[in-house]
Amino acid sequence: MRLVNLSEYSVQNLCPGTYNSFFEFPGSNQLVEIINAHFPALTPALVEAAVERFTELREKMVKGKSGKKVSTSELLDWVAVLQQFPQDEVLKQLEGDLLFPEVLLKKWEDHLRYFK
Repeated sequence: MRLVNLSEYSVQNLCPGTYNSFFEFPGSNQLVEIINAHFPALTPALVEAAVERFTELREKMVKGKSGKKVSTSELLDWVAVLQQFPQDEVLKQLEGDLLFPEVLLKKWEDHLRYFK
């Protein structure tokens, strides 16, 4: 009998489907910190605006009606796209429609709900 070294396995592999239920989603301040850690060159105004828009979208995504709420990985993907453009322009456009929703919304049904 071989003993299993649990360090070889992640909690998610050991308990699929329950991993996310034990952790609260990061708050706005934590999301800002996460973005700043990955994209230190972004202005605070842009980071805060992106987090605000992301949080609004996440709150609109009712569990059960959406496949899954947007997560930090989608947020980071989205910010990576946003950083490719001049920050002042992105900041202005974040006040209007959601920029590049296809990066955040993975399922077609979520796109349809968002664009209603």
